[in-house]
Amino acid sequence: MNQETQSTLNFWQKPYVWYGLVLDLIILDQISKYAIREWLDLPIVLIPDWLQIVFVENKGIAFSLPVPGGLSSVIAVVVSLYLGWQLWVKQFSTTMRLSYALIMAGALGNLIDRFWLGAVTDFISVSTFPVFNLADSFICIGVALLIWHEVTSG
Repeated sequence: MNQETQSTLNFWQKPYVWYGLVLDLIILDQISKYAIREWLDLPIVLIPDWLQIVFVENKGIAFSLPVPGGLSSVIAVVVSLYLGWQLWVKQFSTTMRLSYALIMAGALGNLIDRFWLGAVTDFISVSTFPVFNLADSFICIGVALLIWHEVTSG
């Protein structure tokens, strides 16, 4: 996208807005994980027998499913590069851009954990559901928005 094209876009169409959101969400995710690992006295029971904050190291992928080698990292990099490129070159609706930014932020947030720590820090425990984190939430919300957009725009 050239400079002339950039200047004619409205605020929500500019890729830098969405890259900034991705960066902000990654920072939020990393601060929350750092707080879990270093600052908080865990577990914290918010709703007895239903919602608590715990510390779990997840070496697998979603829901702690095992994955061979660095496959999850490769997938995160490929997905993030693709979505970042799409945000740069294509003109999508705000909903599509938001969904791409959320998915990208979640993938990169968990990738940072895998790279620096060798495992993803999970901490939100809801009933018997597998423990998850903010990055996982970003991915799920982004995918839900993407599906909603596809269903309602057709």
